[in-house]
Amino acid sequence: MIEKKRDFLVCAGLELRAEIRSSEVLEQVLEQVLGQVPSQVSEQEKAPEDNGQMRVLVVDDDPRVRETVCRLLRSIGVIAEDAEDAAACLQRLSLEPGFDLVLTDLAMPKMDGAELYAAIATRDSEQKVILMSGQDAAHFGVDQLTPKPLVLRKPIVLDQLRQALHGTSLA
Repeated sequence: MIEKKRDFLVCAGLELRAEIRSSEVLEQVLEQVLGQVPSQVSEQEKAPEDNGQMRVLVVDDDPRVRETVCRLLRSIGVIAEDAEDAAACLQRLSLEPGFDLVLTDLAMPKMDGAELYAAIATRDSEQKVILMSGQDAAHFGVDQLTPKPLVLRKPIVLDQLRQALHGTSLA
């Protein structure tokens, strides 16, 4: 599905900010870039919505991982923002309420993801949080957290991420 937003076009999660005045020209450009024109996104593939796009705060001390996860989220129509550590996350949540989900790494310096999960739950029991890790989550005491959070295994796969988002649907 191709839609015009302000002065740019959005198609399959990609923003195209060029002077393209017709969807036909856009389809030709996308076919050259992607090898095919993305078909209309099915209802199952859409990210959960609540009066608009889902807004996710990605927390990871590794900038490459943060950017990759944000790109994956954006590719499925999610508004993805990032924080470099738990302290930055807590500050963002205090100053900018309205994130539908916090997606955080477990292995971080100073405050790990399990500690961040507990801190968020203490401040706002309604805030949805998903943990992600390339390590065994049991090493971080995740089994002792209540309610027990969903933990995604790194490397994050798009289908796995999409399923997790649907599982935290706001509906």
